[in-house]
Amino acid sequence: MEATDLSPLIEDLSENIDDLEEALGPILKSSLADVASKLPLLEKAKLQVLVVYAIESVLFCTYEHST
Repeated sequence: MEATDLSPLIEDLSENIDDLEEALGPILKSSLADVASKLPLLEKAKLQVLVVYAIESVLFCTYEHST
């Protein structure tokens, strides 16, 4: 792939990151405990499981790319 072919992909990635930051804004602006305290019990459990899954996924990807 040539360097000129990457430009549209980089722009698309940048737009996707901006959309993600906008969607996660309320969660990122406050602590997890504050967000979870406002949720019903089942939703709180789902949020905590998703946070653990996200952390595990990042660690796994880091490990896979380092080997």
